[in-house]
Amino acid sequence: MKICFFGFAKMDYKGEEINEAFFLKMLVDELSERGVKSFYFFKENDTGLHDENLYNDFSIKAERLCINQYTDYPFKEYVNYTEEELYEVIEFNHQVGLIKNGMDSERKLLTTVTKCLENIKKFDSEYNFDLFVFFGNTIISNIIRAYCKKNNKQYYNMENGYFRPYTLMVDPKGVNYNSTIPREFEFYRNLSLDSNRLSEYLMKPEYAGTNSAETLYYRKIFYNYYGIHIEDKKRTSNINNKMNKDFFELPEEYIYVPFQLETDSQIIKHSPNVKTMNQLVEVTSKSLERYNRDNNKNLKIIYKTHPLYTSELKIMDLEGIQQICKQDPNLIFLTDGNNKELLSNAKAVITINSTVGLEALIAHKPVITLGQAFYNISGLVHVVENLDYLSGTLEKALTVPVDSTVIDKFLYYLRFHYFVEIFRSSPDKQSIKRLANKLINIE
Repeated sequence: MKICFFGFAKMDYKGEEINEAFFLKMLVDELSERGVKSFYFFKENDTGLHDENLYNDFSIKAERLCINQYTDYPFKEYVNYTEEELYEVIEFNHQVGLIKNGMDSERKLLTTVTKCLENIKKFDSEYNFDLFVFFGNTIISNIIRAYCKKNNKQYYNMENGYFRPYTLMVDPKGVNYNSTIPREFEFYRNLSLDSNRLSEYLMKPEYAGTNSAETLYYRKIFYNYYGIHIEDKKRTSNINNKMNKDFFELPEEYIYVPFQLETDSQIIKHSPNVKTMNQLVEVTSKSLERYNRDNNKNLKIIYKTHPLYTSELKIMDLEGIQQICKQDPNLIFLTDGNNKELLSNAKAVITINSTVGLEALIAHKPVITLGQAFYNISGLVHVVENLDYLSGTLEKALTVPVDSTVIDKFLYYLRFHYFVEIFRSSPDKQSIKRLANKLINIE
């Protein structure tokens, strides 16, 4: 069997310790022991494991293949794709470029697509890969996915699981809204449920362990290469989740509305009606006003920024959002706060498609979605496709009890049937063996 990987080149991302280079090394080592031939697509002139010397320092048993080198091959793979298919590949990255840089990068992205498609075709013709494995929704991940679909090639798209840090999404179609997670209410209603297992292991690993000593060893190799000293100390979070009780007390009744990152694929690709957090505030505040007026209520909304919101300060209209909230005593805006506490005391949650919606389901709270979420299942959550209907949907969500049994079955399916249990940032060998079994179709 021949498997070609892409991604997994870094050890940290946006301040988070991910150690994906170590993850790749362990997985390739395990596959090599089973006689699987591995390959790795690297990007020319890039950092991390894309650097040949660092790659060799990790002793990864996978042949390196450059995916974005200059090509003069005869395949012309790109001509097999319609204009719509090519644009679908670049759409997310194109929109991010426009938002961040205020410039059109479409031509550059299309050049990347045609070049990478030609290289993939060339190497696939030479080696005849059985499987492609890649992470997330990067431009090259999208290119590989498009190639696989067009050429009937099997692939697994990986992403962080929703029970973190000990689960991993390994999907043969896509991630998040594009995943193979079933969307039929009846599927979950008919699912068998082990309540004891759910209660015991929903929020902690059942069998996965960590490999801290070896992880640290390879972190030191990685950063020593760049002349950066890594001290032997526990990772500390750069997010403060402590709610300041000195200046804020939770109101008696409120709706919780978590913000998301405007440059995230969840907003750009899967939120057709709400594109900015300013717009989210405007839509939800007007619906709240209508709901309170029609029902003689004094319900409030608590908005909270995404933990990584400072990365988008130049993009998000923070000042405009603050002005809207200052003008209405029923609107509360937080840049900090304990998410668990905000959820547990909320009457309901309104989200575009955030994983906070899943956390709300875990807390058995009514959930209203305004975008395309993987948990958009009628009967499980309240899906709003027309924003004019939000106030009416809010009234329904606050009066119709949630179906706790079906929610638990949905969570049980995700946790124990769909996600792979593994600490991606520090996987133990047994977890790697189970993941390898999945990749090579061993039950």
